[in-house]
Amino acid sequence: MKDNSKSKSIKKKKTDIGTGLALGFTSFMLQMFVTVLFYVIVILIVSNLSSTAYEFCYEIYGTVTVDKAPGRDVTIQIEDGESTMNVAKKLELNRVIVNDTTFYIRTKLSEKTIFPGTYILNTSMSYEEILDVIADYETAMENKENNEKE
Repeated sequence: MKDNSKSKSIKKKKTDIGTGLALGFTSFMLQMFVTVLFYVIVILIVSNLSSTAYEFCYEIYGTVTVDKAPGRDVTIQIEDGESTMNVAKKLELNRVIVNDTTFYIRTKLSEKTIFPGTYILNTSMSYEEILDVIADYETAMENKENNEKE
């Protein structure tokens, strides 16, 4: 009888060892899967944020246009005392620029002053070209004189 209980005990220990190994292996594989999944998600988030940051910076410093040449002409009226952000929003609303925030930042970095007046801008103009037109003192004075004559 002792032999029989001894063999049952040995079989039970072998089964416990096998079950323990299987559970340990399963636990290890599950941990590896969760770890790899975490790193994949982190890499995707970092990649997406990097792409967005690149596009934002390119809009500020690069040559960005709404349309390819010849584009379409748009008449914009800038009022006296109108803020740079309001001008940027007006330009975006009329689809002359791609993004009002990047145009605002570009304007502030260029340290140009926007003058009031009526301007004809084209959707194929870059931010720099638009700023050259709306920040040109001579053009603004000509517009003012033409408006006073009418």
